[in-house]
Amino acid sequence: MTHSHSTLAIALLLSACAPTPPPRAADGDTIILHRQHVRLAGIDAPEFFQNCYNFPQKRWWPCGLVATYHLEGLMKGRRVLCARTTTDHYGRPVAFCTVDG
Repeated sequence: MTHSHSTLAIALLLSACAPTPPPRAADGDTIILHRQHVRLAGIDAPEFFQNCYNFPQKRWWPCGLVATYHLEGLMKGRRVLCARTTTDHYGRPVAFCTVDG
């Protein structure tokens, strides 16, 4: 097991013993897990405040807000586990995550 994997595994084990806030979505491809921002591997979603243009309807819509709330809904009340793969250029862990196994 690499150092980064063992660090995340230890954090997850400690979190079972200490009260931690529930996981939250920071935006459409980043979660806050155990007070740490974790970027979801293989996902590229809009930033929280990003708007997107719908050409057929000729209007802007809050795609970042929608993506964030959708990710939040996927995690709500469920157990989130992540396996770190690397670190991004901001120093955040990048991980594959699952909910409820």
